[in-house]
Amino acid sequence: MINGVVCPFFYCYGCPAAAFACPIGLLQTHAALGPFPFYAIGSLGVMALALGRFWCGWGCPFGAIQDFVMWIRHRRDYVNVRPFAWSSIIVLGGALIAAWIAVDSLFCKVCPSGSLFGAIPHRFVSPDLQFGTFFYVHIGTLVATVIAFYLIGRFWCRYLCPLGGALGLFNRLSIVTVSFDPGKCKSCDKCLKVCPVNIQEVEDIGASNSCIRCGKCVEACPTDALKISASLTRHVPRRSCPPPARVTRGPLVRLVGLAGLHRDVNDGPDPDTEVGHEEYDPRPDGIEHRQRQPEA
Repeated sequence: MINGVVCPFFYCYGCPAAAFACPIGLLQTHAALGPFPFYAIGSLGVMALALGRFWCGWGCPFGAIQDFVMWIRHRRDYVNVRPFAWSSIIVLGGALIAAWIAVDSLFCKVCPSGSLFGAIPHRFVSPDLQFGTFFYVHIGTLVATVIAFYLIGRFWCRYLCPLGGALGLFNRLSIVTVSFDPGKCKSCDKCLKVCPVNIQEVEDIGASNSCIRCGKCVEACPTDALKISASLTRHVPRRSCPPPARVTRGPLVRLVGLAGLHRDVNDGPDPDTEVGHEEYDPRPDGIEHRQRQPEA
């Protein structure tokens, strides 16, 4: 740490102009050497609770590189890959476990952000340094990720970024979010068509672990159903169709029904009671027949 400040977005502290600490590099160092990083985790937690992945959409320089590549290609993804929300968390866990086992920050040696902002600049500003195998490993990972950026928009943010995965866990809890008003939504899905991380449901905007709060959906919405807002309470509204109409029997209907049943039961005379010279004869077919008795 240079000045005691942890950067809340993907950042390489190997950069010659670095002024802050890379959160992933710092966590790896603590995992390898100890002690437990209370300050780093606490400060990142406060930043995540405040903005969630807002940092990814508005502050991350590596995200800006991905947006630039998407702007060059001028189209949607060439390859459709099924979203996997927990892949970034798996990468984070793997990086920390590898650092603990190897007692070294191994992830930093293959990190494409470190390639772009650390390894390549040092090649020009520090010509006296010896550049070994890991420099070329950096170049290889950077080339591979740039190709992935071109095929799949924000590929690193969606599937591999360990910091973005950690920040995304706070998207449903953060103070600043993208709120959705289902009453204004016309289901045109224009917001989903411009989403750089390919969110599939309008209700997941702002709440999904993948949402980077870039605001492109807010700009695309023609009815202002989406907006960037701040709130200490969180409620995720849902688009819903009105339930089908149900026919219910109120008290008056039930009372009339009971009255009709009572009338039907008492329509026929008592079989043991003589009515003139006629006898009540109930038949199994439910048809009432009256027979005249012969006179004595």
